[in-house]
Amino acid sequence: MAPSSQSVEPPQNPGRFTSDRKVLANIHDAVVIDKRLGAELKAKIELLMQEETGNPYWRLGQTQYERFNSTPKEVLDEEQLHRQRMAQLEAKAQGYEPKFATVDDKVV
Repeated sequence: MAPSSQSVEPPQNPGRFTSDRKVLANIHDAVVIDKRLGAELKAKIELLMQEETGNPYWRLGQTQYERFNSTPKEVLDEEQLHRQRMAQLEAKAQGYEPKFATVDDKVV
């Protein structure tokens, strides 16, 4: 495997099909593309790979990922309520004195 600082040229397209899809990343045995594959293009790719590898069981799996947008408003609201509860508890704890003697305290 080439170090990440070197670029690796992809193999030349054998001319069996063309596509307007752009490969965004190759990760282990996965390829991330910019647009969803249609059923016809997926079938063409699978057939080509089956012919090239001699493996009739070769298949493409698909997982669609959503772009991370931001933290949902409900989560932000809950975090704010949590901070408020913690501030109230800390303020309440400032003047707290234990009612019972502890091991370190002297019992009078």
